[in-house]
Order: sequence, then structure tokens, then C-alpha cells
Amino acid sequence: MANQEITKTDASGQLETESLRFTAFLSTNERIGEQRWWAELTGAEPETRSSRLTLGLTQEAGPFQSYGLVLATNPGRVDWFLTPKQLEGALPVPMRAGPFAETLPLFCDLMKHWFEASPDFARIALGVVLHKPMQNKLEAYRRLATYLPAVKIDPEGSSEFYYQVNRPRKSKTIEGLQINRLSKWSAALVVPFGLTFASPVQGQIGKIGEGESSCRIELDINTDPAFPGNLDRPLLPKILGEFADLATEIATVGEIP
Repeated sequence: MANQEITKTDASGQLETESLRFTAFLSTNERIGEQRWWAELTGAEPETRSSRLTLGLTQEAGPFQSYGLVLATNPGRVDWFLTPKQLEGALPVPMRAGPFAETLPLFCDLMKHWFEASPDFARIALGVVLHKPMQNKLEAYRRLATYLPAVKIDPEGSSEFYYQVNRPRKSKTIEGLQINRLSKWSAALVVPFGLTFASPVQGQIGKIGEGESSCRIELDINTDPAFPGNLDRPLLPKILGEFADLATEIATVGEIP
């Protein structure tokens, strides 16, 4: 319990969001026709729009506040992504959308507004990719050890650590609904490289920064596919709220049953 309290206190204000994803698997009776979800949700037109009509694929993307927002539709599936805002001429350094404590509530509120116009869902999922910046690889491994009390990690004598587990929980909103809590844990080292030209025809790739070490946490919180029928529309905000609470618990306390 001591490790959990240390992790919770230390991590809650330092987790950085790489991306957030909301996925809706549509009811078998639902079809995606002409829609203006991106524009209606943001109050502006998307910056880019692409489609492959024969495959039923569309993608819309553009800036939303200080973030990037992407809507991708496939037959039977809709994905929303909150990403870092793309800036022209930005250096190739690790991109972050913002603090987890700020991005998650904003994204969930956005999705709850979309529920008012969305089709019916058979399943939903919340995807989260987070980083906790650390001084170096050794400190990242030590932090992973506190996140993963059931796993023995050798910070000094091992490398390329990767751990994945699903620990389902029962929903507090819908009786009989199981919520999968898939989490993936690793240590990330990102070193930015750039291309410089010694002459008009000769280029050289070199490191342009010190890079960043971090604990990388990837979460997929989703309703179990074995649950029969559709999810009741009035309950969708509460289910998404459950997802957000579970994601926050895992990211701050660690991987626990």
C-alpha cells in the first residue's frame, strides 16, 4: 500500500497525454451515412477531409482549442482521437497533447456532447497513451516497479521491458456488464534526430537533442464483446465516466486487481 500512495502522490500531476481515443462499435442495424459530426461538435469546419467511398472510410481532422482532433469512420466503427496540435516548423521532439488531468475531462465532455447525435452502440472503448517523464532509463524502470507491484523488475540488469495485462471489473452502471481494463507498460526513450546538409547534395542525419526517458502507459478500457444487445443511450455518459475513473486509477495508483 505504501508504494501505491507514493505513486499516486507523485504521478497525479506529472502524467502527460500523448493521445486519447474513443471508439464506438455500432449496432448491427446502424449505418453511417452523410454526417457533419466534426463540424457540429467543434463549431468549425475540419482542416482536412479524406475518404475512400468504395471502402466506406472517411477521416476529418483539424485543430480544436490547443489540440488536434481526428474523426475516423469505418463500416460499423467510429473513432475519435485527441492528439497534440500539429505546428509547422516544429522540431521533431516528443509530442504531447497536455497534462492528463486536463485532457481527459475535456475529451470525455466532448464525447458526451457527441452522444446526443450519435448512432446506437453495441460496444465502446476509451484508449489512453500516457508518459511520465523520468530522468533516465534506470529511474523509469524503478518507477515501473512501483506501478507494477506484482511484477519483479530488475532496473539495473534488464532492458526492453514490456508488460501487458487485462484485469476486468464489473460495471457500476449496468448489471452484468464487464469492463475490460487492458494496460500495457514499458519504458520509452525518444531521441530526436534531424537531417542537415553539408552541401546541396549531401545530407547527414544527426542527434539534435538529448531526448527524453519516460514510463509509457497505454490503456484500453472497453465494454466486453460478450455483453448482449446495445448499450442504453441514457447510460453512455455514466459508462464513459466509469472508464475515465478506471483509467485515472490505473495511471496514478498502478496495476492492481
